[in-house]
Amino acid sequence: MSRALRVSSLLVLTACVGGSFLACGSRTGLLAPDEEILDAAGDARDAGKDARDSGRDADAAEDALPTIDAEKDVIKPKYGLLGPQFKARSAQVGKALEGTDISHIRDGAVEVELEGERISIEQRYFDVVRVKEKVNGIKVVPHVIEPSHGLDRILYTCLEHAYSVREKDYVVLRLSLEAAPIKVGVFPLMSRDGLDQKAKELDRQLRRAGLVTFFDDSGSIGRRYARMDEVGTPFCITVDFDGLRDGTVTIRDRDSTKQIRVPSEGIAGTVEELLAGRQRLF
Repeated sequence: MSRALRVSSLLVLTACVGGSFLACGSRTGLLAPDEEILDAAGDARDAGKDARDSGRDADAAEDALPTIDAEKDVIKPKYGLLGPQFKARSAQVGKALEGTDISHIRDGAVEVELEGERISIEQRYFDVVRVKEKVNGIKVVPHVIEPSHGLDRILYTCLEHAYSVREKDYVVLRLSLEAAPIKVGVFPLMSRDGLDQKAKELDRQLRRAGLVTFFDDSGSIGRRYARMDEVGTPFCITVDFDGLRDGTVTIRDRDSTKQIRVPSEGIAGTVEELLAGRQRLF
């Protein structure tokens, strides 16, 4: 990839992230105001995480409130089934289940740890029941994002969350539609027989509609897709010989690499619908 393309993409991404603050996206899209972001070092400012790491209670208890009856869902082991399956360890497994929060249930099972060993317990060995308990006051764990980290930290975290590698070191930057600096790449299949003129015409249409595009006619079509994947461009439009005959183009999705054929007329509206999430390719 050219250095100019890398630099221009980074500048536009900086503006996108600065404008939407936390539009990072590969996995979460737009972060809510009370949501944390982590980089590879696990660095984030979140009171709940700080409490778990330090062992200090970060709860703010409103002790002046009266004692109330609160309901909560808990795991209730089925000891009658645990015994035949886990034998001498059934009591330990049951205690571990009782101490596990229901949020850890995944795909009909929950993992518990016994003497350093992780054991997956299927849901047929326990029930989720609602119980009442006395609560003295209401505990609130505050969630805080510190913008004093600066835009560079936010930008780095967005890039790290979006960075992925396919086979043979093929890099894909899975930025959200909001944060992607280039919205669509436009290519002719070959730079001859009128394909390049048609592709340039479509590129101008998209730009007039206010979309950030990147026209590329150098190298193989595979290399052009790779360059766009590396800077996080969500969609690529290709003009081929079939399109010259029937007035269509192909649109390629970055994450799935699948393509569909759509009419070239009104292509700007099609791309805008895709970027707004009102239409999907698949």
